[in-house]
Amino acid sequence: MAGWVPRKVMPDRELFERLPAALDAWIRFAGRKTGQPDWAIQKTSEAISEFRDEMLESASDPLMAGPAKVFLSAARESGVDLQDGAALETFMAGWNARSEVQ
Repeated sequence: MAGWVPRKVMPDRELFERLPAALDAWIRFAGRKTGQPDWAIQKTSEAISEFRDEMLESASDPLMAGPAKVFLSAARESGVDLQDGAALETFMAGWNARSEVQ
């Protein structure tokens, strides 16, 4: 939660703030459904609370982003409609031209 999500998920403070509660509900549901011991469900739930602030801090740190998130963030900041395949291709061509090793 504190490592993968901030690297892969586009910045959306509301989503990051809601994620711990959703993840906790999922862990409790899935744990009961698969017959996990209560202590394991509880420990996992406690870890969600423990890593919440670290996830929120990492989510706002641009240095935590993976390459796909860096690319999509740059495209969005440049005004590219991320739903427009042609616009993304054009942006990607420029991105690649600027990124080529000389």
